[in-house]
Amino acid sequence: MMLGARLVEGLKGAEVRYELRHVEPLNLSAKGNPLIDLHVELMTEETQHDTSAGLRFVVSFKNVGSEGIQIRYPDDMVQLNLLNEEGKPVRFPTHAPSALVNTRERNAIRPNAPRLLKIEPGQEHRTTQTVREMRNDKSPTTTPLPPGRYTAQIRVLLLTANPKLEHEQSYRVLESPPVSVDFGK
Repeated sequence: MMLGARLVEGLKGAEVRYELRHVEPLNLSAKGNPLIDLHVELMTEETQHDTSAGLRFVVSFKNVGSEGIQIRYPDDMVQLNLLNEEGKPVRFPTHAPSALVNTRERNAIRPNAPRLLKIEPGQEHRTTQTVREMRNDKSPTTTPLPPGRYTAQIRVLLLTANPKLEHEQSYRVLESPPVSVDFGK
């Protein structure tokens, strides 16, 4: 098991949790960075038998500080890199970030403005990344993700909602270690 990983026995099998490590900014000790108190974890099951549900990864954002933290909605800021058994990248369909989708369902002065999320002390927000299909290399079609052993790595960009902060105080980039999952076996 890799450093930073904690094994948790779940009802469906062994669930693993990995704390994402800090990558950027280099000067994390910059005073006033409110994102320091956000604890980010990757959770998945080591073996996922049900191929119809897709390959699933959950990213958890928890405020371990004493004050509320307002950030740009993190669901669009999660990047999943997936490799197959041979170590080759798996291309899969993705969706456009919500800020780029023209929706009028939110009644606001600027309905397409980036969404914000406030996470209170002790509160947690989760987002799920699911891969059900993969793109074919030689055609624009997709096929169901075949059973196999996959290695995933998650990268998360956290952006504070406060535009008055200096650059080093306004963001954090976090990354998980490579995580191997047996899918459909």
